[in-house]
Amino acid sequence: MIRKLYKYMPLRLEFFEDPMFRASPIHLLNDPFEVDPQEHQLTNISKHLFEEGELTPLLLNDSDTCFDYDEHKKWFVTNQTHLIKADLRRFSQEFKRFGVVSLTEDYQNLLMWSHYADEHRGIVVELSNEVSWLKHKKSPHPDPYCCFESNPFNYCRELPQRVVYRSDRPSFEFAVDVVHDLGESKVFDNYFYSKGDSWIYEKEHRSVLPLMYADKILTNYTSDVKEYMEEYPSLKVKNIERCSYNNIQKCELTFSGSDCNDARMSITYLLLSRDNNPMFFYGVDESFISCIYLGCRVTDTKALAVLDAIKRNPRFDDSIVVKRAKLSKERYSLEFETISYPMLYKV
Repeated sequence: MIRKLYKYMPLRLEFFEDPMFRASPIHLLNDPFEVDPQEHQLTNISKHLFEEGELTPLLLNDSDTCFDYDEHKKWFVTNQTHLIKADLRRFSQEFKRFGVVSLTEDYQNLLMWSHYADEHRGIVVELSNEVSWLKHKKSPHPDPYCCFESNPFNYCRELPQRVVYRSDRPSFEFAVDVVHDLGESKVFDNYFYSKGDSWIYEKEHRSVLPLMYADKILTNYTSDVKEYMEEYPSLKVKNIERCSYNNIQKCELTFSGSDCNDARMSITYLLLSRDNNPMFFYGVDESFISCIYLGCRVTDTKALAVLDAIKRNPRFDDSIVVKRAKLSKERYSLEFETISYPMLYKV
């Protein structure tokens, strides 16, 4: 097991006040192949489900323990095309309910520093991979070392899992890729954790989380949001600001109260259906953050501000280390040195 994982991100000082990772809706990721179900895949999935007895006519009662196999097969052959098209629509909608938090095994990758960490002006967050990185409990009785409770019929991958890189999309040729598991988690795993070989340099691990349980949402402040504020007292709206470049009002949504889950479900569905690029965030437990790596273009002033921000947040462990990258003089690679107040004040 990889003991440490890393998150590339821009440098924002507010992160150190209340650390959060963005859970990106699957359709907003930068790879167009992400979770893109095809008819030939669903053909194989439905075939395996039928052969394993997990796909039966709706007219078949639970009390009917015996039925004619030939009639059952005839029903399947007749309705397979309809079933596939229905599943294509259903899967596409289901996948939109989830957000992906991308982590990596490698904190020294030059491409990722450029692409995901503001061209070396950002940071990399190092955190433990032995327990959940989530800060807030999401279930009354969560699993050990987790914040969610296991439920085979509600897909969730809280603990990061490694992405599999391959040249071909999942074909679901074999039944083991589909069945012998409760719910649809094997099918979902194949979609969420498969990527093309071109991405192998990222060495990605992912948490796949339901967007409705995000701790904070940033979105447009619209009339729909105002209506939901009146309908759901648990919906809290704050930090309403108007963007200078497009004159659109933005706001921050959080939830608390007895009708919390109803409000979460309704507002999440609304925001995703309106396609106004909402941003979903999950809180990060500071005690599991062991190191902050600063990019080689982070200035001394910004580095001091990071040290100050960490010091002001007592939830960070005293052993946390801050390092800054510098260019190797011999190789096309980065070297990292630990920084502290005395070192920076001398500059």
